[in-house]
Amino acid sequence: ASALGNSLIYDNGTNVAIGSTSPSAKLDVVGAILSRVNNAGSGTSIDWATSNVAYTSASCGAFTFSNMQDGGSYTLVVKGATAGTCSFTHSGLTVKLPTDHGANTAAKHTVYSFLRAGTDLYVTWIKGF
Repeated sequence: ASALGNSLIYDNGTNVAIGSTSPSAKLDVVGAILSRVNNAGSGTSIDWATSNVAYTSASCGAFTFSNMQDGGSYTLVVKGATAGTCSFTHSGLTVKLPTDHGANTAAKHTVYSFLRAGTDLYVTWIKGF
């Protein structure tokens, strides 16, 4: 077991802890985990290599994703003013939309959550913010 310098990172040879000297999982974090947010401007192409949370001022339409990792969770906030139905594509993945998916509400934000499991990308959504 070793501590890395004077930091709060501890490696026992199998598991790593941040903020603890006794990790109980591959990565054991004591405290909040901060995920960077990507402001995509008005873009509809989202590169998930930069963050797990993104937002765009684009209205719903066709969105193209890249760099979603297997097992990863992602969130996209669509802030566009025009009502429409969002669609999503990612090379090599099959997008699984909920049965109630349809048009968002004009002038309201819509939050989409994505979970990649193998080659499937599962989508949930909440509209009307």
